[in-house]
Amino acid sequence: MRPGDRIGVFAPAGPFADEQLRRGVSFWQKRGYRVHGLENLQEPTAYLAAPDAQRAGTFNRLLADREIRALVAARGGYGTLRILDELDLEPLAAEPRIIIGFSDLTILHLELWRRFHLVSFSGPMIAGSQIDRLTADEQEHFWQTLESDVPPPPVAGEATRVVLAGEAEGPLLGGNLTILAHAALAGRLPSLAGAVLLLEDVNEPPYRIDRYLTALRLGGHLSGILGVAGGDFGPAVDPTLLDTILLDRLGDLGVPIIAGLPIGHGEKNRLVPIGARVRLNTSPPEVHFLEGGVC
Repeated sequence: MRPGDRIGVFAPAGPFADEQLRRGVSFWQKRGYRVHGLENLQEPTAYLAAPDAQRAGTFNRLLADREIRALVAARGGYGTLRILDELDLEPLAAEPRIIIGFSDLTILHLELWRRFHLVSFSGPMIAGSQIDRLTADEQEHFWQTLESDVPPPPVAGEATRVVLAGEAEGPLLGGNLTILAHAALAGRLPSLAGAVLLLEDVNEPPYRIDRYLTALRLGGHLSGILGVAGGDFGPAVDPTLLDTILLDRLGDLGVPIIAGLPIGHGEKNRLVPIGARVRLNTSPPEVHFLEGGVC
């Protein structure tokens, strides 16, 4: 992927602010990318950006255009699960494209891995406020991750901490904890055996985090994971209590656990390739990429 390429914008979930979209489009255009798919992108209906058929249709039209190099989600919220079976993902099996989004988009990342073992990207969306907050260094990391086939820089932050020491290596899978639990309920959660599990969430009180982790364990979905990479869980849960929950619910799996990575809904949200092989370290606590995510 390089400046001059065409990217498409799709809105699979909730509505967004037009001004925020304009700023996000400007961010990509200043880099030299041509942004497509903005027409009829939004026709809000309560908590959805547009009716299901319209949201799915936008994605499918963009994917059918072979000149579109990447598809970038407008924002999350809720709605991707509703249209999952209406998305024509088959073209990606023969001709992978870059897919970017996080939060509600976790279900799409999971589906792409479950069906094709396709790497996709968790990170700032084009109509989200995180784009505005990227520092010069963070912008450099963002573009390096997308425009190079070398491994992205390691992910760590000032708040990153060790919950349980150790080291693990495997594909980075997961994302939003709520969506992971709902994917399991829908029968759409791929096997996580052999993976380093990424977890993040927002506005979820401690008991719900406990509930989702417990449900995933009881369902056998965490069997065989090799490590846990905890991202940002927002202000609804104190970091010390979060660490206690992670240790209580996952500690006896005997895998290394870190928390506080700058991934998720917080001020910092690093763009990371979901499905790329990583090494999780606890000395220092970081996620080190062993491969890039761009073919």
